[in-house]
Amino acid sequence: QPDDLKQLPAVNPPGTKRLDVTCDHVTTALQAARQLPGVRDATVFGQSMHLLVDAEMPEARLREAIDAKHIHVIDIRPIAPSLEDVFVALTQQHSNGNNHEDGK
Repeated sequence: QPDDLKQLPAVNPPGTKRLDVTCDHVTTALQAARQLPGVRDATVFGQSMHLLVDAEMPEARLREAIDAKHIHVIDIRPIAPSLEDVFVALTQQHSNGNNHEDGK
């Protein structure tokens, strides 16, 4: 069941939330978001980006960081993990045990 997979701790680590951020110049915005404390994961998703952030991180801080790059933020909204998020999280979890090329 995909819905069961979305509840897994690897997909939804305790104390985190997922945000969908729609903005201009999404790849540049992604770099800005990745440098913020509290952002655990960031991926481009079409015209927006999906972020996994600490639950207490204010959206305003994210907006400011992207604004600082002179990028217009159109929308920030909370989302449930997508199946792609599930796949990525489970793949990362699986590869953490035996992947030494990653460098993380």
